[in-house]
Amino acid sequence: MKTFTVRVPDETVGDLDRLAQKMDRSRAYVAARAIEDYIARELWQLTEIEAGIAEVERGEFAEAQSGELDTRSMTEIADSIFGSGSSRG
Repeated sequence: MKTFTVRVPDETVGDLDRLAQKMDRSRAYVAARAIEDYIARELWQLTEIEAGIAEVERGEFAEAQSGELDTRSMTEIADSIFGSGSSRG
């Protein structure tokens, strides 16, 4: 297990301390759980976005009510999330 320092606003530290006290846990435990939960959620979301982009690139996407989905708009969305040339790898 590694140790590192994170700078957060005083208000956040106060909230963290209050939460830890109510949970009868240490500040470190609550902070570690919060970081783990955040990372898991963000990784899940990015994985789902990447899977959706891959489906679009393979032409496997649902048609919009007004006709086929414009793949240019999906590419623009992907580029805004991942930067130009959205194929990650």
